[in-house]
Amino acid sequence: MYFFFQHFDIREDINTIKRVSNVLNEVASPMIATFKIDYAEGSVVYIFTLPDKSLSVIKVNHGELIRKFSCTSEEDQGKIHIFVKENGIRSSLAVDRSAPRFRQASCDDLGPRLAGEAFGDCFQRNWNNFCCDFIGCVAQISNPQIVAASIVLICVC
Repeated sequence: MYFFFQHFDIREDINTIKRVSNVLNEVASPMIATFKIDYAEGSVVYIFTLPDKSLSVIKVNHGELIRKFSCTSEEDQGKIHIFVKENGIRSSLAVDRSAPRFRQASCDDLGPRLAGEAFGDCFQRNWNNFCCDFIGCVAQISNPQIVAASIVLICVC
């Protein structure tokens, strides 16, 4: 399974999004979403940054809502706390913000949930391996909350 990750103009997708969610009423500029991910099997994930800096995520397949959740992150005492809320259920995960270990990381171990893998295990695997190259290390050190939110998206969707 591969996907295409891009900033996008929402005009062509606006009817589908309005049919499955009210997120466009909550964003400051409804014409631009934060990201759109097109999956090979036909699913599309739309990610919107809301005014409170949380992310609203919608996954659609052939115009039908598959998943809808929100994601926030907070940093406290050297840990990044990730919160995901879906269907009224809030789950959380904390990861250590300590400096990434380049030598032990493998870019081959990055990616979506493996068969039978729990969300937390997927997150930990991706977090531990994100610093597998120079760009990954710089991103994880300088923007750990954005990296954590991106990993949540990969492991949830």
